[in-house]
Amino acid sequence: MGERLDSRKTAVLKAVVDQYVAMAEPVGSSNVAATGEVQASTATIRHEMAALEQDGYLAQPHVSAGRIPTDRGYRYYVDNISSPNPLGSEHFFQLQSFFDHVKGELEDLLQDTSRLLSSLTNFTSVVTAPPTQSVVVKHVQVVGISATMGLVIVVGSDGSLEKEVFDVPENAGDLDLLSVELSNFASSELRGKTIGEIDSVTLENPALEPLLSAVKEAIRTLGDSSTEELFVNDAYKVASAFLAADKVGKILETLEQQLLVVSLMKSMLVKGQSVSIGNEIGVPSLSECALVIAPYELDGRRVGSIGVIGPTRMNYPLALAAVEQVSKRIGRHLVEG
Repeated sequence: MGERLDSRKTAVLKAVVDQYVAMAEPVGSSNVAATGEVQASTATIRHEMAALEQDGYLAQPHVSAGRIPTDRGYRYYVDNISSPNPLGSEHFFQLQSFFDHVKGELEDLLQDTSRLLSSLTNFTSVVTAPPTQSVVVKHVQVVGISATMGLVIVVGSDGSLEKEVFDVPENAGDLDLLSVELSNFASSELRGKTIGEIDSVTLENPALEPLLSAVKEAIRTLGDSSTEELFVNDAYKVASAFLAADKVGKILETLEQQLLVVSLMKSMLVKGQSVSIGNEIGVPSLSECALVIAPYELDGRRVGSIGVIGPTRMNYPLALAAVEQVSKRIGRHLVEG
């Protein structure tokens, strides 16, 4: 990131970023002076802004206009100046009330959480569900649908519910009569294993064959998908920050590419990043956007990610705080059930 800025340049950069985020207009030296955050004359502030521009932290969109932050300026702001602000009382009570009353399966929880995060930040939210193969089995239930078809339901330790229909083998016996014994045996043998590990587990109970083989095959089929499901809420909120119709269209088109967005979030976590700004994202259509994310965990294991995407001109302290707090509360909710 280069050398650290001195205290006055840091104060000037902070003032420019804060003002630009709030007003969406280039910031002049008089605007910075009016904040009272920089103890210097307007001329000195103007000199410092010119130096910050020369070093790549600020840019001047038009001659005689004020300055706006560059990607490098935002990055310095995020890494060295800002920190997650405590959520205000209104946001805190909204968060508290949501997790006090939220119910349902994991998919419903994540869809609702996506809406909550978008409401807290006024940005587009992105939330990923764990891939089915990583779900840890808590309970297995087998029920008969008809004389020839059965349904296996896998309850995950994260609250997820996975279902798969299977064909009842000929001469396998009455599934309705055997379903309780089959469910109990499968649960005891598979509990604590991930769905992706099912193939390595030997299930032997002569009284339940070949139904047991059919159940295991159905569960194995559940794990064939390794893609994290993505929930995007209020995509229009990031698009509405831009005026050019072609840019808006490209942003919306990118957000519809589930695999791409999931890969971006995974890549950030692998690199240990919580914020990716502008060209750092590596996707041309998102070059004027920023992505703020955090993992959510169950028993110390990452099971998914949540985040917000908005223009680079975003309120980073709010975004960081909201994402951090919601991710922690999801993890706590999954543990407590």
